[in-house]
Amino acid sequence: MAAVLIVEVNADLADTLQACVHAAGCTSYWAQTGEQGLELCQQLEPDIIVLDWNLPGMDGIEVCTHVRQMELRRYPYILVLSAQWGEDYEAGALNAGADMYMTKPFAPNLLIVRLQGLIRRGQLHLRREQGQLH
Repeated sequence: MAAVLIVEVNADLADTLQACVHAAGCTSYWAQTGEQGLELCQQLEPDIIVLDWNLPGMDGIEVCTHVRQMELRRYPYILVLSAQWGEDYEAGALNAGADMYMTKPFAPNLLIVRLQGLIRRGQLHLRREQGQLH
């Protein structure tokens, strides 16, 4: 079962995100700050990180950059959530190392489908590494 780390300061939104993660067939972990998120990322090495842009202290883009600099055994996919609209924000997240960008508010069913897509992609990479794909 894929592990998803949610880094979101708002508890109500974190509950919604956890419900989406569980609906996608994954296990969820929650951090409220960027610093907590980095600690959990180091400990858990999650498959996916759902990361809010607007975090207190260290923002989501800084967290994304730090995660990409960590020496982890596996590459976590990072999905950035933001209330910011526009291609400059999306480009900023992708340039910082995010794999996907979604704006808030979001449709839960769309988040579930995107998580499932990231899981499939991760499984394909794992199978390729294990020599099961040619």
